[in-house]
Amino acid sequence: MLVAWEFLIPSTCKNLLWKEWEAVSPYKDGRHMGIKTFVNWVDEHQITLIDKDGNQCISEEVKRRKILNHLPDYMETTLFPQILDSWTFHDLVKKAESYEAVRKHGHITTTSKRVR
Repeated sequence: MLVAWEFLIPSTCKNLLWKEWEAVSPYKDGRHMGIKTFVNWVDEHQITLIDKDGNQCISEEVKRRKILNHLPDYMETTLFPQILDSWTFHDLVKKAESYEAVRKHGHITTTSKRVR
């Protein structure tokens, strides 16, 4: 019976979605999946996690905290000290994407020293 239940519950089952939200990691196979991919995942879960009245359970501030709590190490040391409380979720994502782009092009290392 339990095996049948596993196959019959849709992927939008709230319990499973909340477990995914709580256990999320921006790392896949030991590598950071990228800010854009992680943000898309967070946005998708904000849309699917709704209460009984049809309202979103995840606010913009909760999304902002999720991103802040899962910044890669190099961003924690360089970006985190610059973040202002007034930054919105989108401000934070935009800045994080710019840091990621700079790192991909070899201008920043994990120790936050510039490469010449």
